[in-house]
Amino acid sequence: MASNVWLLSFLLCLSFVLSLTSLEAQMVPAMFVFGDSLVDVGNNNHLKLSLAKADFPHNGIDFPNKKPTGRFTNGKNAADFLAEKVGLPTPPPYLSLESKSNKSNASFLTGVSFASGGAGIFDGTEKRYRQSIPLTKQVDYFSTVCEDLKQQQGILSAQRLLSESLIAVVIGSNDIFGYFDSSDQSKKNTHSRVGAIGCCPSQRDKNKTEECNEEMNRLSVKYNEGLAAMLKELKSELKDINYSYFNTYSVMLNFIQNPKAYGFAEVKAACCGLGNLKAKVACLPISTYCSNRRDHIFWDLFHPTEAAHRFIIDNFFDGPPQYTFPLNMVPAMFVFGDSLVDVGNNNHLKLSLAKADFPHNGIDFPNKKPTGRFTNGKNAADFLAEKVGLPTSPPYLSLESKNNNAFLTGVSFASGGAGIFDGTEKRYRQSIPLTKQVDYFSTVSEDLKQQQGILSAQRLLSESLIAVVIGSNDIFGYFDSSNQSRRTPTARIYNNGARKFGIAGVGAIGCCPSQRDKNKTEECNEEMNRLSVKYNEGLAAMLKELKSELKDINYSYFNTYSVLLNFIQNPKAYGFAEVKAACCGLGNLKAKVACLPISTYCSNRSDHVFWDLFHPTEAAHRLISDSFFDGPPQYTFPLNVNAELRPNVSPSLSGTLIQKLIAESLS
Repeated sequence: MASNVWLLSFLLCLSFVLSLTSLEAQMVPAMFVFGDSLVDVGNNNHLKLSLAKADFPHNGIDFPNKKPTGRFTNGKNAADFLAEKVGLPTPPPYLSLESKSNKSNASFLTGVSFASGGAGIFDGTEKRYRQSIPLTKQVDYFSTVCEDLKQQQGILSAQRLLSESLIAVVIGSNDIFGYFDSSDQSKKNTHSRVGAIGCCPSQRDKNKTEECNEEMNRLSVKYNEGLAAMLKELKSELKDINYSYFNTYSVMLNFIQNPKAYGFAEVKAACCGLGNLKAKVACLPISTYCSNRRDHIFWDLFHPTEAAHRFIIDNFFDGPPQYTFPLNMVPAMFVFGDSLVDVGNNNHLKLSLAKADFPHNGIDFPNKKPTGRFTNGKNAADFLAEKVGLPTSPPYLSLESKNNNAFLTGVSFASGGAGIFDGTEKRYRQSIPLTKQVDYFSTVSEDLKQQQGILSAQRLLSESLIAVVIGSNDIFGYFDSSNQSRRTPTARIYNNGARKFGIAGVGAIGCCPSQRDKNKTEECNEEMNRLSVKYNEGLAAMLKELKSELKDINYSYFNTYSVLLNFIQNPKAYGFAEVKAACCGLGNLKAKVACLPISTYCSNRSDHVFWDLFHPTEAAHRLISDSFFDGPPQYTFPLNVNAELRPNVSPSLSGTLIQKLIAESLS
């Protein structure tokens, strides 16, 4: 069974859900669309009794041929723009093919649309419009297409095409308009997150103040909460399922509350209709329509304009990560590094002097207890895991049984005091040098092959994110700039199946409290910073060289140095007030004594860049991770982690309905 199904949902007046199967940008062989009027491209034209039609003016006035096509908007809709994004023609309406004597033609090879205006998740929703194609019937049609493809292409070819195709499911809001009962257990067949449908012109017109209908919006929120709970439950039952949402509700409200930022001028009224807000009469041939359609969010009582359809699809593909959650951009994350990303490995090293398993470390961690993280709360490894929709990778040494499923979402080998070069760790008596961390990764790779099979393990490793944050300890111990010493571990990780790397350069370590304290002026230690710059230049050159040799390796290099220096030089812009002193310690700049139980610590921790002599606060870790993941080009190259991973995102979402779709397509 294909497991890679990616759910996006968006709504302007109706819900919009996309499920992607093994999607690679511009490489999807076909797209199959399920849904309602948001993505209907003409099926209802073939339903004689349906009241939900758009095959008359002024619909389609901005479509290429200037004619109505059955789309409920002035031009193209979300299905068109999504198809463009993945390099396909718009899938034709199924009923336009079914009516032909020769529907066993190549049309199915690039997909087909089953979407029907007025359709709902629940059988019976469509009765409000006399006739449409309910979701259950759309799935029946898909089963027919699957069988036809198997007859035409052969079972293996059909299975491959279907498993690599994009499945778009766009449905749900008609159920809310018909009143959605969130306690109905059949919502396990739904996969759409609805937006603020109370803000449609049809709903505003019912309010004397012309404001949004909050009761309808409350139902939308209630629906979304129920769906989120269902997905969590499903995730607990089906461990290999991952899902990703597009936060339609927030995006739509953002359009309405900040229209100028998106090029809109009219957020209340429809463009086409009659009466107050053009919402008393639907968009019919007798209705009037606006000339400034690009300025409007809504085309008619319920549906977006072409401009809004386009913008939302653009925002989904290229918008900020806060609208997409939990993201699940990779199946696993494996972390290599030092104390900046150690989440507890050193707790298990009895002789190590580099430990943080005592107060006041962890004072802002969720359980308020020290965890082995060298900071007051979460560190960069935690935040990066959140960004890609995964739990924090557990410390390798904490896994008593190495033959378990913990490896399936990643593991951390990072160790406080570790360095790239063997011997660096001796300053702290005991830590896990990078070479040993790579040895552990090799062991994990072999274990995964034993557990999952070679092909499954290879796929998991090649799609996982490898985060590498190391180098500062080598500089503190003075480093040898040899590129070969740095490239060997990276190449070994690659040889074990990894292909996607996020590699951080070292920060402006001369500006740590420990280094400032050695300077009478308390300014940064420029010699240490010079070494940092030299190290980073060598690392960047090594990565470029490695990419020229290993064509299928992808990496994002993060310029930690510039980001940290920016915090120090422009603290107010990032919410910091203290850039020199540590928060926890004793003596001048709290840098004479490390953060120990006897030390004092500041109350305003979010104001500080540094937690102790060397390490950032949780607040600084969060901002650093933000830039690492989604930062501008001056901080990341050749692209940021988000851009590196997004083209090959293959998260999966499933439930009763999607399982049925995929199972039937591959059976």
